[in-house]
Amino acid sequence: MHDISKRSAAQIKWVSKWPAFKAAKSVLELGAGSFETLSKLAQDYPEKNFFGVDFTLRSSALDIIKTAPNNLHVLKGDVRNLEVLHKNSFDFAFSIALVEHIRELDDHLKCVHRVLKRGGYYNFMASPLWSSSLGHHCDHNAPNCLVPHYGHLYMTRETLGDWMVENKGESREKIEQILRRIYDRHDLSRLSYSQIINCVDKSSFRIKYWRVSKDKNFDSWKKKLVIKNNLYKISPKDLRISGVVCSLKKNCDHQYPIWRSWVRRVSGI
Repeated sequence: MHDISKRSAAQIKWVSKWPAFKAAKSVLELGAGSFETLSKLAQDYPEKNFFGVDFTLRSSALDIIKTAPNNLHVLKGDVRNLEVLHKNSFDFAFSIALVEHIRELDDHLKCVHRVLKRGGYYNFMASPLWSSSLGHHCDHNAPNCLVPHYGHLYMTRETLGDWMVENKGESREKIEQILRRIYDRHDLSRLSYSQIINCVDKSSFRIKYWRVSKDKNFDSWKKKLVIKNNLYKISPKDLRISGVVCSLKKNCDHQYPIWRSWVRRVSGI
């Protein structure tokens, strides 16, 4: 197999550390993308069966499939319904940088719960959240990102466009491309941290682990700007959170609301 990217290497390290993964015989990745991470896991753990689902199969994924091990199964499907999968099929499911792209998070959690076996786990990592400084997802990792921190939360489309013209000196054509990526994309959930918690609260999962990452770009001045013109009714506390890592377990009993207060204590918000 070809050398893997640093990103996939980090993802493999994150997935393989979980005790639930180590004990699992059947593993599902949701939003598998290039399938690079899943293919390497299948190679490293030949005793396990790996399934990956994505809405589209990229050319890079098709190339990897050609040399994939026999215990890797590639499926094209919608992670909001998972109709391509049978119920009670998997011991462990995971996703990385997927949840922040799913508006119908309630449906997603419901269908993942359906395909997991009793006692199965769904572990996900989501970042950057819409309510964070980089939640617009437009070149958010680039050092020369043109969008100001939290600008997507307190500026209208027109206001943000005018701001970039005045402060960044970019052409209207390029700015329109940026605005489309922020406001017109269908693959951004635009769910705040609190809304994600509420979706988990309402699901049938039990939270076994929950950790948030603090937003390094948070400051009181930007908080005031968001509060003054809060287009998405974001809770000011959510502005401090850039992402979340969690582990959810499928139990037969219901997820009680008491977990919300527990999550808030752990989050420190």
